Amino acid sequence: MKQNKGFTLIELLIVVAIIGILAAVAIPQYQNYIAKAEVTRGYSSVAALKTPIEAYILENGSFPAGDDALALVGANTGLVQNAVLSNSGTALTLTFNKDGNSPAVGEKALTLTRSVPKPNEPSVWACEYSGDQQHKPNGCQLPTPTPPTTP
Repeated sequence: MKQNKGFTLIELLIVVAIIGILAAVAIPQYQNYIAKAEVTRGYSSVAALKTPIEAYILENGSFPAGDDALALVGANTGLVQNAVLSNSGTALTLTFNKDGNSPAVGEKALTLTRSVPKPNEPSVWACEYSGDQQHKPNGCQLPTPTPPTTP
């Protein structure tokens, strides 16, 4: 009697089909993970500038006039195309590079906007992302409105 060693063609085709199905699910999930990681990295580099901005405002009484006031050049890495302060003096916008990033992130913008709800109250930073909202970092949220206080 002859013993059969090895796999049949059907068994090999079934294994290839299973690997194909797993790859079809895993690759898009990995691309989403990479895109969210890139946006989160950009957010953390810009969010770190909130403290120097607040310190500048406390020392000078106004929002910084330009990019040189806070040396935003440090935020301009290969991931980020540019990080600029708005002309209105309340927003910090980061634009992602289209080269070197995943296509879902390239040329999208992340904006941190500073507002002071009432005089002598702490400032509130709102965050908005122009790309796909599933890539938005967890810390990037619009502020929740505070309920009015009753006297």
